[in-house]
Amino acid sequence: MDRNNDVDKSSAPNGSRRIAGLDGLRGIAVLFVLMEHGAYSLFRLDWPPAPFLGNGALGVSIFFGLSGYLIYELSAREFEKTGAFNWKAFYLRRILRIFPCFYSYLAVVLILTGLGLLNLTRPVLFSVATFSLNYRHIWDHTSELHNYYAIGHYWTLALEEQFYLTWPLLMFLFARRRLLPVMTAVILLAPFIRVFCYFFTPGSRAQIGMMFHTGFDSIAMGVLLGELLRRPEWKARLQTLARNPWVLGGAIVFLVLISPALNLHFKGSYSITVGKTLELACIAIIITAAVFSLSPTLSAVLKWRPLTYIGVLSYSLYVWNPLFLNAETHWFINVFPLNFIGIFAAGACSYYLIERPVLRFKERLRRQPTRVDAGEPLPEKTARQGVAG
Repeated sequence: MDRNNDVDKSSAPNGSRRIAGLDGLRGIAVLFVLMEHGAYSLFRLDWPPAPFLGNGALGVSIFFGLSGYLIYELSAREFEKTGAFNWKAFYLRRILRIFPCFYSYLAVVLILTGLGLLNLTRPVLFSVATFSLNYRHIWDHTSELHNYYAIGHYWTLALEEQFYLTWPLLMFLFARRRLLPVMTAVILLAPFIRVFCYFFTPGSRAQIGMMFHTGFDSIAMGVLLGELLRRPEWKARLQTLARNPWVLGGAIVFLVLISPALNLHFKGSYSITVGKTLELACIAIIITAAVFSLSPTLSAVLKWRPLTYIGVLSYSLYVWNPLFLNAETHWFINVFPLNFIGIFAAGACSYYLIERPVLRFKERLRRQPTRVDAGEPLPEKTARQGVAG
């Protein structure tokens, strides 16, 4: 649930330059997740609107799409400016962005486990600490997992870190102008890979959407969108689609209402095949509209200050929410409204005390890049085209 959002005006507390519309979209994404995790304290889970109000899977897909787009955008600009990709600086920035909050929460989980308030096994904690939780089932066959809710959400961060490991290779493809066909192939093949894994690796069925090789298409969509928006002809087509109120409105309605209804009715036969791919296409349209402010109504919603502020806090909110929003424990902080008050208080404290100081140092590093060649220079024609926006 990374955040790499800069470029435009922002309501960010630290005054950094950001794309406010993407912060608002990130705010919506984290609210979907929080509503799903806290639904037990808000309404009956069999209430018909529940799957639509608490669609955490949609929130995660939006997060992944934004992450792929923004990582691509920042790396492409660096390549365009210097003619090389500084992979050492990339990994240092990712470590500074992800690790402080990530391991602070894990330290609290370890303390609670040591005190007997949580009951988590060593293999589970090891897989969390090493960003391999989404493949834990391969070596840890424990059937009954107590308090798994406390770290279960870390599969998303594991998948994202696995994506970062592939990024130098993707930038190598970018330099040779081969990124577009590769990302297109990844997205088109992903449903077939998921179906194959479902039938031929039944032990992985519960992790179908969590493993890198079956869930990478969510991030690949963001990368592909960034690449398409660098190409004038594709940029014009995507902007035309995103500017059309019927297309944009249809994408929103499909994501919020139609796709969840289809998922409820057809379940995995829809979600792991065409469902996720259709959702990613809709998310790409919405990101395009948000980046270029193509819809006054959508822009007004996404740039609403409370929503953008939630987007700024989204990483901390996502990381810390299971301690407050869960139905398995009966601590006083798990009862409404203390659970929601607690998670927003914890998210703000985490942001101001952990994230923000490190982000300031990270920004200083970004302004002083070190050239490390990671491939051939950008073709001259490509370098002149510029990055979208």
